Amino acid sequence: INVALRIAVMEDGQELPVTNAFDEDGDEAALLAVAILANTRPKLRAKLHQFRAEQTETVLKTPFP
Repeated sequence: INVALRIAVMEDGQELPVTNAFDEDGDEAALLAVAILANTRPKLRAKLHQFRAEQTETVLKTPFP
């Protein structure tokens, strides 16, 4: 999953997380929502960390063309 998280800064200085507009299946928005919820939910946080570790391992094992 290619997650491109950006932070947009509003005129009043408030930061707003923004995902890719071309995220057709909603993966990026879903991961952002889980990350926000995981801040206050330890079980969800653990699952998110596990998912990210598995994704990192998969990417590192993938040979470059």
